[in-house]
Amino acid sequence: MRPLLLLTASIALVACTDGDPSSTSKDAAIPATEPTGSSAKTSAPKSDPQPDMASGKRGGKRSRGKADRGPALPKRGRPPSNTASKPSKVESDAGMLARCSDGQVVFGFWQGEYPSPVAQLDQAVQADVSDSPCAGPSRACMVKAGLLHPWAEDVEKSGQLTFATRTRTISYTLLKDHKLAGVSLKKGARVEVLSYLSEGVCAMQAGGHEQGAIEAMCPGTGANDSAIWKAEGDENPPSTQLVKVSCQGGPPGWLVVDDAFVGRRDVREGQMTGYGEVSRSK
Repeated sequence: MRPLLLLTASIALVACTDGDPSSTSKDAAIPATEPTGSSAKTSAPKSDPQPDMASGKRGGKRSRGKADRGPALPKRGRPPSNTASKPSKVESDAGMLARCSDGQVVFGFWQGEYPSPVAQLDQAVQADVSDSPCAGPSRACMVKAGLLHPWAEDVEKSGQLTFATRTRTISYTLLKDHKLAGVSLKKGARVEVLSYLSEGVCAMQAGGHEQGAIEAMCPGTGANDSAIWKAEGDENPPSTQLVKVSCQGGPPGWLVVDDAFVGRRDVREGQMTGYGEVSRSK
């Protein structure tokens, strides 16, 4: 009886594998921990297709190109390029140092009768400066101790070389014939206010008048100016005060001197003791 049972088992095994010769190898490849039977047919829930980062479409393979890295962040200290060009002779005679590619202009002085602030450096400080008065990429500069102001005495100066104001010009159209500092201009003439000087006086240039800049009372200071002048833009453009300073161990650079700079912990505001006079705060 024993040989007969062995023969019967062998015949049954051949019958099971005869239809699919590969079934034995398939079963062997299944890990012992894999579920069998009806549970083997249950698959994990499908997740929503992910967007293709390169094409913007859903599904498909994700690109491993630059799109996976997200939007590029601007580099610190590198704003868009803004170049300076040489002003015309009329503009240069009026004190203009440069015309910037973004439409701003730079004049070689601080505006107003009492230019402010007075920046007091009790010790050398590190600040960001630009190589151009029109702004642009910045770099670190070690500025020596002293007073940063056009009225500072030589012994108190903080390595300043040139003072400047960066602003925008203001254009006007004449609504009637008008005279500016003895220069006759016709109705419709275009007048560009280059810069405010002091005591209500502006430096201007007029179309068709190439003899030089005109220094006269600024538009808007007269009682009937609304009947004479028509502004073509902002009549009060913002301005930025600059100073070109010596940098310890490096080339000079243009430093912005504003309330934010004076508000630093390592910078104080000096005193304005009278017209043309500044001093250190105690």
